[in-house]
Parts: sequence; C-alpha cells; structure tokens
Amino acid sequence: MPASSADATNRPSPRRPYDPSASNTTGPATPASTGPGFPDLPGQPSFARGPHPAARLVLAAVLAGLAAGLIGIAMAYLLEAFEWLFYGVAHGTLPERVAAAPAWRRVAAPAAAGLIAGALWWWQRATGGVVSVEAVVAEASAPRPEAPVTPTAPADPTDPVEPVQEPLSTTSASPAPTAPARPASRRIGLLRPFGDAVVQVLTVGGGNSVGREGAPRLAAGAVAVRLARWLGLEPQWMALLAASAAGAGLAAMYNAPLGGAAYAVEIMMLTGTRRRGLLLAVPVSVLATCVSWLHSHAEASIAMPASPLTWPTLAASLPVVVAAGLAGVAARALWAWVRRHRLPDAWSLPLAIAGAGTLTGLASLWLVVLPGNGKDAFQAAVSSPVTTTAALALLGVVILKPVLTAATLGAGATGGLLAPSFSLGASVGAAVAVGLASAGMAVSVPAMALVGAGVTLAVTQRAPWFAAVFVWELAQGPVWTLGALAVGCLAAGEAERAWARRRAARC
Repeated sequence: MPASSADATNRPSPRRPYDPSASNTTGPATPASTGPGFPDLPGQPSFARGPHPAARLVLAAVLAGLAAGLIGIAMAYLLEAFEWLFYGVAHGTLPERVAAAPAWRRVAAPAAAGLIAGALWWWQRATGGVVSVEAVVAEASAPRPEAPVTPTAPADPTDPVEPVQEPLSTTSASPAPTAPARPASRRIGLLRPFGDAVVQVLTVGGGNSVGREGAPRLAAGAVAVRLARWLGLEPQWMALLAASAAGAGLAAMYNAPLGGAAYAVEIMMLTGTRRRGLLLAVPVSVLATCVSWLHSHAEASIAMPASPLTWPTLAASLPVVVAAGLAGVAARALWAWVRRHRLPDAWSLPLAIAGAGTLTGLASLWLVVLPGNGKDAFQAAVSSPVTTTAALALLGVVILKPVLTAATLGAGATGGLLAPSFSLGASVGAAVAVGLASAGMAVSVPAMALVGAGVTLAVTQRAPWFAAVFVWELAQGPVWTLGALAVGCLAAGEAERAWARRRAARC
C-alpha cells in the first residue's frame, strides 16, 4: 500500500521461482540471495550464505516492526512541533490551533510551510530525488533474467571447416556495454527518505491539504531495505519486508494494525506474493502499533459517538454508498489529472506550493477543519449535529477539500491521499445522513460518516478490504459497522469494475 503515494497501480503477474540450474554457466550456481542488488562486498561477510535463514527473517521482521513504531512516534511529535511553530499555539488539535491563531497567521502558516518545503524539494529533486519503496518492491519482486541456452548439434568430422573471417571495419564493432544501473535497493539509502519524510510532515504541520501517511511509510520501508541487505535476505523476502514495514508505519501512525497489514498486502505487495506476505505483514504491523502506544496510549484516532444498529440506518447505507462512491471516482480523476499536469520542478516550485498554501489558509478563515491532511475533517463529520449550519460545513468540505488537495499536489508537493479520501467520504456520508435525519428518519450520522469514508477510500485506492478494515480501526466503531463497511466497499469496487468492463466492451 507508493505510493507516496499510495494510488493503486497495475501489478505484474506472479513470477516463477528462480532456477539456478537453468543458467548457462559451467561453475557452481549462484545463491538466490546474491543476485541482482545483493553482491558480496569486499571485506564483509556474506550473510546470504550464512545459516538459519528463518532466524534471520524473524530478526529482520522484529527490528523492522520496532523501527516502524519508533518512526511513527517520532513523526507524531514532529507534527505537533510544526503545528506549534507555524500557528503559535502550544496545545490542542489542529482545528483548535487554527481557531486560536489570528487571521493573518491562518493564511501565512500554510504559505510559509509551502515555501520552505518547496525550496527543500527543489534542491532534493535537482540532486537526484528519492527512490520510493514501491520501486524497491517492484524491482526485488521482478523475475530474474536467465541466460539463454542455444542447443548445438554434435560436430560432424566430415563437415568442412570454415575459416574465421576478420571484420571488414574496426569502426563497425558494437559499442562497449555500459555499466548496469545501481539497483533501487542500494539507491534508496536512509538520509534522503528520512529527509523527505520530515519535509512531508512539515508541509502537513503547516496546514497544507495533503496526506501525511507517506512519511512513516517511506522512512520505515527504507529501514527495512537496509535491514534486509544487512542480514542478507533473499530479494523476494526483502520486497515483502519493505512492503510490510511501509504498512507498519501507517499502522503506527493511526493505531490500525490490521489496516496497516491490509495496506501492505493489498496495495504494496505484487500479485503472487500476497499470501506469503500476509504472514509477515501482520506481526510487523502489530509490533509497530504496540510500540506506538507509548505515545498514543492505544486510543482510537477518531472518537466515535454511540451508533446503535437500526433499520433506518441500514436503509440509509445505500444512498451513502452511491454518493461516496461517485465522490471517490471524481476525486481520483481530479487528483490523477493534476499529477499528470504537475508544475515542473523549477525555481518556481517553492512559490507554487506557497500559493496553494495561501488558498488553504484563506479557506480556513471559513472552515478550520480544512487545513491539514483531513483527519480532523473526518472527526468533524463523525461528530456532526443535525443542523443547517453543520450541513453547510459538510458540503464545504466536500467541495473544497479535494480541490485544495489537488492544488497542493499540482503545485509539486509530495504527500499521500488516504486522509483526503476518507475525509471527503466521511463528509459525504454525514451530509446524506444529516439530510435524511432532517426529513424525519432516525439515521445515525456517525455510522454513515464511517461508511462514506470507507467507500470513498476504497474507490480512490482501488483496495476495498484495506479501506473497510482501516477505516473501522480508525474509529474502533461497533462491530456491525465493520460488516457495513465491507459490504459497501466491495459493492463500490465491483460496480466500478463492471462499469469499466462495459466501457471497454463499447470501445
């Protein structure tokens, strides 16, 4: 689950196992763990040829889980520090800080954060950029090339021997082969991923409208790659460990262990590796979440009011699923378009991101839940009263949140789309519930906000199981809402696939 992104991509089919005997070599077969990206370094022991591969894998998983949990804690403290720095309010949630700040600071905070982040990203991208965890996973999981074997017939002693001819011109010879590019597992490093993660948190802490889940995902994945190389894990296990650590970083940030594991399996891992990867992703995410409790104290990310199961609430799920699904389709198309037409990484990058931050700051003069990644907008939707003012505020989030996120991404910022997605869906679901409640139906607004958040997230990420489990863990809602989320997310995903097949048939 990069995606930073994290948008869903076409995943290659499962690869067949590497067979060293198929190589056209006369020497001993090379161990799988010393394949591409895993050469033995001079003067260093080859852990890949060492004993106890299972013990090394367990050790790597434990260290990756601990690191992901600690990274989640560090990012949480860093976010609070940036919010205090830009808004000048020491305590409270981000909407409370925004409301307590003077009007000029509401506008200046995201603009200043965008200016600083844009300058840092400009330098970073001009000097090589950052290798994503998705690139490492894709490369390590790819089939390994095998040298072709050309069968030859036995020599016939009666055949004439042809003389060897010299080339007509020495200038017609093929050019010398160039050195292969360094594998992504060696180029990702640690300093650049951690630096990029800090810049992402700075952007969100200043109030810019973009997700922050990419920061712990990138940092935890980079640590997992380093651990896999240090312990000499085989490439396919390195890919699974990196994906699991990325999901564990998400789990540590939101106190969602099953959601983090689902993200790793359904979004980050490639087809054909998910069944085996699930056995690795779950314990790594659980361990990271337990470590993060040192900071979160196991509290839910979203405080959800009581939501009893009633027939009117179940009936309201149908229009909520439809509305949230359509909102997800529209938002995904908008965000994909702005990413394709993103401004270039030139000297104007800091000014562009600062301009997008200024728009977010101006919008915060009306709605204090618009700055930030969207978690606070989700909380506002779950706690929304049945009033006209609340309905207008929800509609404001539905319209402005995806637009502000698109402006931030189009300006060149790096960030995730998970929180913008579930905040949009939660606002859609709550708005529909408020409308039905105003008409006299006894509808649970928190439950419909939860269902809407899951459906929109499932559509934007094309990952229904992850969306259902993750959103339910965010609020730790009643058990019946998990079933409603699963049905709604799967139905939305199936409806979208059916529509895509119909359009393909017409073409």
